[in-house]
Amino acid sequence: MSAIMSWLLAHALTAGLSALLPGAGIVLLAVRYGADVLKWLSTHRQDAVMLLLAGIAAGIYAWGAIGRHDRDAIVAWGNQVCASAGADFAPQKGKRGQACAADIAQLARDRLATARQSAQVLAKAQTDHDAREVADAAQRSTGTAAIAGAATNMEKVNAQVGPDDHVDGAWFAALNRAGGLRPAR
Repeated sequence: MSAIMSWLLAHALTAGLSALLPGAGIVLLAVRYGADVLKWLSTHRQDAVMLLLAGIAAGIYAWGAIGRHDRDAIVAWGNQVCASAGADFAPQKGKRGQACAADIAQLARDRLATARQSAQVLAKAQTDHDAREVADAAQRSTGTAAIAGAATNMEKVNAQVGPDDHVDGAWFAALNRAGGLRPAR
């Protein structure tokens, strides 16, 4: 191989591969060296065609390698997603990814249903809590009124105790009510 052929292979092919455009290196050389390249091309037409075809083949191979890499990356991502969903990306029977997509769709439906049920349970719990709060507030006000009434009644019954400090059953009933005890049955 001549020195010009080696030089062209080293520079033109590298430029063509780096730009991923077949023949880009030759175009760059033609612009750079002008008439010298054109003169060489006219005398070595077959070599130039072979170089051009080699550049095109290298570009197609590089383009295919990028496509294979992208495909492999998508398959790896699909395997990872399907493994997370508990399914197989490439089952023995059926299309690749079909069973996994169905499992992922079912998981999404389950997640939505769980969120809805959780919202319903939380809403019911909040309603029950609010109802208990209202009932407790009513019971507190009733209890406060009962305590005040029991204290007033105890004071009245205590005022009726004679100078000998003898008390009767009414006094003990008032004391029990003031202490929060139920009357005897």
